[in-house]
Amino acid sequence: MTRLVPGQVAIVTGAASGIGKALAEAFAKRGLNLAIADLDSNGLRTTRDELTALGVEVIDVPTDVTSAESVAQLAQTTLEKFGTFDIACNNVGAANKMRPLWEITSEEWERLLSLNLRSVINGMRELVPHLVHKNSGHVLNTASMSGLSIVPGIADYIVTKHAVVALTETLSAEFTASAPGVGATVLCPGVMRTPMLAKREDGPAGSADDSTMPVPTNALIEPGNAAEITLAAIEADYLYAVPAINPLVRIRGKVDRLLHEVENQPVPPIAAR
Repeated sequence: MTRLVPGQVAIVTGAASGIGKALAEAFAKRGLNLAIADLDSNGLRTTRDELTALGVEVIDVPTDVTSAESVAQLAQTTLEKFGTFDIACNNVGAANKMRPLWEITSEEWERLLSLNLRSVINGMRELVPHLVHKNSGHVLNTASMSGLSIVPGIADYIVTKHAVVALTETLSAEFTASAPGVGATVLCPGVMRTPMLAKREDGPAGSADDSTMPVPTNALIEPGNAAEITLAAIEADYLYAVPAINPLVRIRGKVDRLLHEVENQPVPPIAAR
């Protein structure tokens, strides 16, 4: 079980806005020092100043999470400043506009594969070894409710978010086998009030969520609330953090169908040797 205590160090990507910024603020309120990263250097400096006012040490490291070299530099800069880190949050994502799967262009696929999936792979390759070496700490990967369920019209987003969930599930199993002192959580938020809600067709945002979906404004989740739920999940060593409105409505349908169809299929005969 991961305890969040003052003096620990958290790395948070996508921290210039949205849920990344909210996660950084939640860590800072618990007394954790921070290395925050984003491509938006101006927004990053603003976040740094706000967090520093909470009485913690903060460094801002402009980072392109789609580049393994840039993420490696983030890790090195953090270690040079603090000597260690305890929490690694891979929290950058984006969405394209809604359209049928067969109309998604190769360029649109590559954009989301890079921003939503390769960025997490880079984070795990460059940040996880330090936690494994000391056999303590926690990894948080941000996916989406769309990593646990299906929504028509956003196949590129769905595929990348399902992949982040699968990566984190596998990471957790490997920690259990090789580094039991390290935990892993995948964050699967519902529709959130973040910049991604406004920029979903235009470019990368600071957090990943379900803002690809049209939704009444009174159903939106505030990033700060999602961050508090997420930190509670980390401390409880939960694999899944799901701050969403009625998440079981979407999850249960998929699980129930899977169980029903598997249970009603014939069992294949064992192959002869």
